[in-house]
Amino acid sequence: MAAAIAGVALAAREQQPGGGRRLASGVGLPPLAAVGFGFYFPPMHAAGAADPWWSAFLFRLTATAVVLVAVAAGCAETLGNLLFAASSSHGIVSVTSVLASLYPIVTVVLAAIVLEERIGGAQRVGVVLTLAGIVLISV
Repeated sequence: MAAAIAGVALAAREQQPGGGRRLASGVGLPPLAAVGFGFYFPPMHAAGAADPWWSAFLFRLTATAVVLVAVAAGCAETLGNLLFAASSSHGIVSVTSVLASLYPIVTVVLAAIVLEERIGGAQRVGVVLTLAGIVLISV
């Protein structure tokens, strides 16, 4: 294993003009993949001993769910960009830009609701002021 890891590290080095060397930009991905496989193969081995068909199906179903969540996030982001582009062409760009820049409030509120994070006093004031600003802008 040490030889394989050392070989990957040496293979990832790039020659620079003038004789210098640096690590390739994606050199961190193979260790990350190794950790991922390390968390995948032992449970798959244990589950496969019971029933290889169901274990493979459940692992594939889990991977599909993870990918679908990522796709849904990408679709939501694309929809947000589309709605911003549409709204900026039908309204005052300064107002549209201010409203579009309020997305951190959604993050704070979702963190409080979904992750049950505690919102500090200053954050609460910020959320209230933001919501008041939205109401004032829309009036």
